[in-house]
Amino acid sequence: MRPSIRLAHPATDWPKLQSIRRQVFHLEQHISEALDFDGQDAEARHLLAEVEGEAVATLRWRILRSQSPESTAPPTAKLERLAVLASHRRQGIALQLMEFALDQMHQQGVETVVVHAQRQIQPLYDRLQFDPQGEPFWEAGIEHVKMVRCI
Repeated sequence: MRPSIRLAHPATDWPKLQSIRRQVFHLEQHISEALDFDGQDAEARHLLAEVEGEAVATLRWRILRSQSPESTAPPTAKLERLAVLASHRRQGIALQLMEFALDQMHQQGVETVVVHAQRQIQPLYDRLQFDPQGEPFWEAGIEHVKMVRCI
C-alpha cells in the first residue's frame, strides 16, 4: 500500500516522530538520544509517512544558514534523520519520502541539498542523483558519506 506523506504538525505529530526515531536510531542502531535529539528539531521541517493510519517513517530537513548576512546565494538544505520502521522497509517508502522532501525544498527555493548518508543506504541517494563528496567518515559510530544534489 502506498504511504500517505505529509508535513508533520509539530504539536500533534511530535510523539509519532520521536517513536519512529527511537525505534530506528536508539534501539536498532544504538545511537544516543543526545546525538539524535540535538536541539535542531524546532528549526527543521519534518515529514511523516503513514500506512493505514500507522506512522512508519520520518525525516527532517533544515535550511543551512549562510555564514555571511549579506549573502544572496540560494539556500542550501540538509536532509537528516531519515528513519523507516523495520516492518515497512524495502517497500519504497524511503524513496517516496525523499522525493516528497526534494519537491518541498524546491518549492522553498532551495537549490542545493546535502546529506550525510549512512553507507548502507547510499544506493538510495545514488538513485536520487546525489553525488558523493569526499571520503567516507564516521558519525555516531556509523560510516557515512557526504552527498550533494542540485535541485
